[in-house]
Amino acid sequence: MDPSQLALLPEEVLSMILDFLKILSPSLVLRLSSQHYDKNVSDVYKTVCVSGKTAESVVLGAMRPSSDTQIRICGMHSHEVDVNWNSRKVTALTHVKKLEFVDAEGIVNFQSVLSQPHELEEDMQVPPQRGIVDYFLI
Repeated sequence: MDPSQLALLPEEVLSMILDFLKILSPSLVLRLSSQHYDKNVSDVYKTVCVSGKTAESVVLGAMRPSSDTQIRICGMHSHEVDVNWNSRKVTALTHVKKLEFVDAEGIVNFQSVLSQPHELEEDMQVPPQRGIVDYFLI
């Protein structure tokens, strides 16, 4: 099916496609639109699984890059980890009820990222692919 034909489908079918998309790629649903983000962020971030490959991406966006010149204080004391308290990622992480480490490499990499935030790669975020999901944009 050509993605342009999605707009012609009944609302019930589009809803079913979105439900399957939530199962297959929950983070992609968050990138569809701000309405989808607001509606689904608490469910997507309820359980966060950390593996060796995903350790950096879990905190990416929650920490300031090393080039940031702002003072690292919360108002009470200095922090070793420079958290961007106003970021969307920090707000999303407030929904975490369970932090699950999939492998030992995930534990080591997660600890390493938190202890050496200046090594985070800013270009690690990959833009969403265009195509079928564009038809869910509001």
